[in-house]
Amino acid sequence: MDDYQALADAALSACPPGYHQLTLEAEVWESSASMALECRNDQGHAVRSDMPGDSGFRVLLALDTIRQSMARQAGETWKSCVFTIGAGGRFNFRVSYDDQRPG
Repeated sequence: MDDYQALADAALSACPPGYHQLTLEAEVWESSASMALECRNDQGHAVRSDMPGDSGFRVLLALDTIRQSMARQAGETWKSCVFTIGAGGRFNFRVSYDDQRPG
């Protein structure tokens, strides 16, 4: 659970103050990654975040830690994920092991 908390902390640090819900979509390869972050406030207003350097780096490190841990357990490495934090801090983490984005 600590790995997911590290991911949540890193992603939320890229959101503007007052935005406590988010959707992070990521594709991770061996030597690069593509990430998109949308932050939402309690009224549902959404903004895209560019994930400034430190936040983006911490998100990538957390994703890599989770990815490697899941690979040890599952025997294969996922290629993309969607991480959401909803109202009340509830989170969901979905992965895809092929070129399709998780639903």
